[in-house]
Amino acid sequence: MHRLQIAPLGAAALFLALASTAAANGLSVSAAAALGPASSQWGLRIDLVDAPGQRNPAWVVAGPAEGFSDETTLAGTFFVDPQNVTMSTTPGVNSFQMIDFLDGVGPGGRVWLIFHLNRTAGGYFINVWHWNRNLSGGSGGFQFSGGNFLALANNANWHNNRVDFEWTAGDPGHLTLWRTRYLGGEPDASGTIEMFSVDLPGMQDATINYVFAGMFTSHDPGTSGPLFLDEFSFHR
Repeated sequence: MHRLQIAPLGAAALFLALASTAAANGLSVSAAAALGPASSQWGLRIDLVDAPGQRNPAWVVAGPAEGFSDETTLAGTFFVDPQNVTMSTTPGVNSFQMIDFLDGVGPGGRVWLIFHLNRTAGGYFINVWHWNRNLSGGSGGFQFSGGNFLALANNANWHNNRVDFEWTAGDPGHLTLWRTRYLGGEPDASGTIEMFSVDLPGMQDATINYVFAGMFTSHDPGTSGPLFLDEFSFHR
């Protein structure tokens, strides 16, 4: 089993444990996926295959063993390079579920927040959905939270993109995302740009104990190729 070290949430170092089945989609730790500052040596490569029956789960996870404990506030950062992923630009089949935030796994577990990578004719976006406990008469349901531009497509200057976020629970809770483009291992002249800052209704009892990154259940037809992620860190 490979392990990818990330920054500490509490006093101890966190680790993301790689997990995937033996089918077509796969994971690897690769020097080619090294993103972020020039000091980065290794990153996570998620290989996606566009074939029915082969869109198997392939993900990394950080959880209670790494320091998560019913978090009601969480901040973090990660780098993403979407340039080698082929995706449709057609609405409805142009989204990839990239990062999930859960209170638990197995029966009774709830996904509270999802970061989607979206493809449009103009480039790549990050769109976020959250679980709103107030919908459907209190039964709850997912709703679109916010989204904005991440990177131009097919552009050599948009491989290295850092995303920062801050989340709090509540009714409403709140989420802010920022992006920073890196060139030559350093932030470019534009600096850090706010993507969006939104209230999240219906998150009054939300907690986060697990963060999954990768491919979870399936992905849209037409999505294939390597997605690179790196430099994950989380803190309260």
